[in-house]
Amino acid sequence: MRRAAVVTLGKLPPETLATHADVLVAKLEHTNSSVRKSVTKTLDKLPPEMLAAHADALVAKLRADFKVTVHENVSLYTLRHATDEALAKLE
Repeated sequence: MRRAAVVTLGKLPPETLATHADVLVAKLEHTNSSVRKSVTKTLDKLPPEMLAAHADALVAKLRADFKVTVHENVSLYTLRHATDEALAKLE
């Protein structure tokens, strides 16, 4: 049921989806891995500037289970797509 709700939220326009981002970030702690995976896919639909507003919370949640490295002044969108420009900023 929760996974279906997250998938449904993912169908909203980014501006509307952004109003639910706090709730989605909180669901990264859900016990069901399918829910967590759906949350990450749904958050990925936010434009970088909207996602950046939740970056601290996302990193904190992810650090609980994963090794997370944060690079200042590199957008999540650019890094995700691994462009030459993004990679040059890391060097």
